Amino acid sequence: MDEAPRASANARVYTRAFILVFLMEFTIFVVFYMLLPTVPLYINELGGSKSTIGWVIGIAGPIAAFGVPLYGIGIDRWSRRGMAVLGLAINVVGALVMIIVVTPLMMLVPTILRRVGSGATGAATRTMILDIAPPSRRGEAMTNFATSHNIAIAFGPAVGLYVYGEFGSTPLFLICAAVMGAAALFLLPVRPPQHPAPPGRSDPGRNGGPTASPPLKEGWLAKFIVPEASIPGIVVLLLSAAYLATTTFVSILGEERQVPNYGAFFVLYAVVVISGRLLTGRVSDTYGRAVILLPSLALTVACMITLAFTHSTVGFLAAAFMLGLGFGTGQPMVQAIAADWSPPEKYGRAMAMMMGGFSFGSAGGTVFVGEVSERLGFEAAFLGLALLAGAALIIAYAGFRRRRIPLLGAGARPAA
Repeated sequence: MDEAPRASANARVYTRAFILVFLMEFTIFVVFYMLLPTVPLYINELGGSKSTIGWVIGIAGPIAAFGVPLYGIGIDRWSRRGMAVLGLAINVVGALVMIIVVTPLMMLVPTILRRVGSGATGAATRTMILDIAPPSRRGEAMTNFATSHNIAIAFGPAVGLYVYGEFGSTPLFLICAAVMGAAALFLLPVRPPQHPAPPGRSDPGRNGGPTASPPLKEGWLAKFIVPEASIPGIVVLLLSAAYLATTTFVSILGEERQVPNYGAFFVLYAVVVISGRLLTGRVSDTYGRAVILLPSLALTVACMITLAFTHSTVGFLAAAFMLGLGFGTGQPMVQAIAADWSPPEKYGRAMAMMMGGFSFGSAGGTVFVGEVSERLGFEAAFLGLALLAGAALIIAYAGFRRRRIPLLGAGARPAA
């Protein structure tokens, strides 16, 4: 009677396809982190001010996020791999366009192109992981896949700064374009399984012929939005606001409060994120998503409150630990929940919603802290972020209750 669940639980996660998609994501993020510290230097070299750098980099994310619904449609109705390659191609074009810009504001064009390409590829790779991984080990797959970003940060910034300092901007952008193009080679052997069309829907492209019943009518909004993923989407939006605002302003906060060795915040954060993601995914598959997500959101709230009041290195390190377990484990867990609650034929749109939530949330949180801290100080700004993270906790809890999912011992069952 229990043979099917047991077989599912023992199904392999780390197949050749998983490893290849992981390596492609790692390669992409090495390039991302090569450009992260060097693009501001290049804008400054072109004569841009700090304000210009902030606007060019900050506004590109929300602008590019308006294409999120199209990424999801392309992934679900065209091709996972095709959308990933298209995103890489757009990234290549963005890197090459940076070579020919001559004014700081012109950098907005390649920056938007890079965000569009990264959004399309990111949504596609996450959907491919959902296809590849067995549902019973989805939490483990999503959290461990996310470590590709954290490992890449150990190499990318140093390599980017070295190339920029030794050879200049043009060789750096050419290398980034070449590496992005080469990353597509990882996808050549990958053949993610195709999911059947839902009952009552005609889909000759996937099933070889129409289904017995006529196609269902779908409203225009439902073509882009996945209602089942709306609660995870709101949670990731609020969680991302706290994350990026913290990592953006923690250095300024440390300088303002004269905290010695505040740079250790980032080192400890990275260590905790990688360790937490490797440990918590399998736990969520066994005992349920809530047992990981709800504490991670509570830790994010505690981190924001700590940063609002701390003036010590110990406080900063405690906040780094809490943010690493909070956002670090919470973000991939929300993605796994979005997949749990969504039908397979909507995976692409669900993952695109997660990417869009991250883009808008991270941009909004950064603007919020910048404006509030300027007028009322960092204490008020981080307390505001604590309220946002607290709202995410309440919404997530309500989502589990609404779907009647036990908070402990539910396993990784997809909700009906």
